[in-house]
Formats: sequence, structure tokens, C-alpha cells
Amino acid sequence: ETGWAKLYNPDFSPKFNESLLDAPRHKKPSTFLVGFTGDLFGPGVEKWWQATIISYVRMCRQHRFLFLTKSPENLEQFNPWPDNAWVGASATDLESASKALAVLRHVEAKVKYFSIEPLLGRTHLSTKAPLLNAGVSWVIIGAQKGPRAMKPELSWVQEIIETVDRTDIKLWIKNNLLRLYPSLPKRQELPNV
Repeated sequence: ETGWAKLYNPDFSPKFNESLLDAPRHKKPSTFLVGFTGDLFGPGVEKWWQATIISYVRMCRQHRFLFLTKSPENLEQFNPWPDNAWVGASATDLESASKALAVLRHVEAKVKYFSIEPLLGRTHLSTKAPLLNAGVSWVIIGAQKGPRAMKPELSWVQEIIETVDRTDIKLWIKNNLLRLYPSLPKRQELPNV
């Protein structure tokens, strides 16, 4: 196997690439997206894989590691998270947003974030309470990709932006959403750490 083929199983089942673990220790300070081509905390992922990766995050304090999952119920078991780990939950609509924020409030991380991508339904974040109660310091909004992508309603996006603007929470509007609605402000902010 060569190139990307050696990183993935042909059936796309989870694969632990132990050879990549040590790479960050020898690099200049960077940001690493951990498991963004899959879900490190999703179904079928061995708990020892998760624990091993987090132990390397603790060793590589010079870097920032971003974790994002659609299974936030599996995050709390790693409390407290290393300070250089940004821990996020992903949602697409009201049901998944409610679930993710309820669970995220119990995660002990210096930076917790909430990714609403792809935005497929109204999240009803018209009050800042769910975000603040969960300790969120960063919100990301994005659209669905692909030829059959569903375009989110502009009012859904505006509701999220208005809610975030009533807080100190930083906002990142992804380019795929900005292309759909060029009138949106180009906000690509990062939390203050």
C-alpha cells in the first residue's frame, strides 16, 4: 500500500495508524485535526485508541489538537482534558444540538466548541443559555456539500449568529456557507487562549 491507501481500510472501518502517533513530537507548534476524516469517539473505535492518542496530546504541549465528534457522550470519560485539546461536538439540527450541548456541559476542557455542520434544520439557539451552560467558547457553522446538498435557511444561520453575538463566544462561518449567502459577514474568529 502507498499514499492515502495505507491510512484507510478498504471498507472504511476504523483503523489505528500507530506509526503516525509520534510525528507531532518532532514538529514546530501546529494545529492538528484529530480524526476529522472519521470520528475518534464514534461506534467501532477501540477505547485504548482514544486513550493512547490523548496521552500523546499530553506529551505534545507545544501543539493544539482539535477533537470533534458526533458522539459527545463518549467525551466525559477523558476528563479533565489536556489544556492543548480543543473538544467539540457536532450537530445538524434541533435534536442533535440539544443532545450535544447537554452532554458538552459535563466535558472538562479549556476550549469547548460546537460545530453546526452541515446545518440541516433550525437549532432554536435563540437564547444564549444552552451555549453558555455548556461552556462553549467557539461556534462553527457550515453548509452541506455535494451536488444534492440541502441549502440551509438564511433565518437559521442568522438566528445562530445573533445568539452568538449576545455572548463572548467566537464564531467561524465556513466558506461553503459564505458562498451560499455572500451577504453574511466573513467571520472566522478563534477563541482567545
